[in-house]
Amino acid sequence: MLLGVVLHAAASFIPGEPDASWPYRDPQRNLLFGIAAVLIHMFRMPAFYVLAGFFVAQSIDAKGASRVLRDRTTRILLPLTIGWVLLFPLVKGAFVFGVAQMANAKPEDALSLAIRTATQWTEPHPMHLWFLWYLWLFVASYIAMKYLAARLMPTSVSHRWNQLVNGVIRLERPFVPSPLLVVATFLVILHMKMPGIDTPGSFIPDMGIFACYFVFFWLGTRLHVLREILPELQNTAGRRLWRAAFFMLIYIIACIVWFDGLTKTGSAPYGAFIVAQAALSLAIWPLILGGAGLAERWISREIAPIRYLSDSAYWVYLMHLPLCIGIAVLLRHAPYSALTKCGITIGATIAVCLLTYEAARRVIPAGAKH
Repeated sequence: MLLGVVLHAAASFIPGEPDASWPYRDPQRNLLFGIAAVLIHMFRMPAFYVLAGFFVAQSIDAKGASRVLRDRTTRILLPLTIGWVLLFPLVKGAFVFGVAQMANAKPEDALSLAIRTATQWTEPHPMHLWFLWYLWLFVASYIAMKYLAARLMPTSVSHRWNQLVNGVIRLERPFVPSPLLVVATFLVILHMKMPGIDTPGSFIPDMGIFACYFVFFWLGTRLHVLREILPELQNTAGRRLWRAAFFMLIYIIACIVWFDGLTKTGSAPYGAFIVAQAALSLAIWPLILGGAGLAERWISREIAPIRYLSDSAYWVYLMHLPLCIGIAVLLRHAPYSALTKCGITIGATIAVCLLTYEAARRVIPAGAKH
């Protein structure tokens, strides 16, 4: 969640021309932010959905499917609905304000235009909250699949299927990838429009993106079944991460070649895209599993600051986007480097989000927080 703040703060300082997904760019830009965005984007949401799948499966075992569906509906769809209604005009207005500043409009004119535009509910899109909508769809789909499999699939077939899937995951070793796991990942990301995984731009689910992230979510549920391998993940975390780092380097180089070709010629080299997606398929699982093992090894007891950041991360992510945009725009004419501006944007955004989190904790009844 907190990496989302870094990603969206960095987006204003990435080299290249603005696009529909992020129409504002600061005059000061740095290639490091492009590399950081590529790395964060390749890892963050796949890891999130693997963890989400793990804990959904754990909750179903403890509480039952119907209760989990009701609980996730409350905890996912309610924040999505309220957050979107409050944040959509703010995000839209912040981008309009930034674009007007890029066109050298007077600050008062840019602000007036932003306010007028923010009140026009046109071209609605899920913004950064798309992950909540897809998460709820994954939970509902997984529960429906479990229900149908329990009633339609013979026990012997179900047992063999579980053995096959568990065997595929167990084959993922520190330095030797599981062929089926790599191929499955490669196939679901091969149809993307650019290296990595596309981001949805509509409330209507994109079935390609849905299938891609559902694979990570579903395999997360299988890791709950195989939770006895967690000690092995702790012992092999370092070796997995070394393998991940090697393929991440290849992924970054291929992405740079792809974007460079697109910028210079208007036609991105398809070979670079294939290499990038193949490298991502080889890097993502040792990165997720190695990271999980490292976290299990290092965070063996509750640490107050980490616990606080964990508790507040959901709120921070929900609230951060208009701040990331607005603060970056306000710094447009400041005589600072891109690194300094981005650092200020990240720090100020997190500070404001944590202050509002503390205010919300004092207003929301204690029982409603859980």
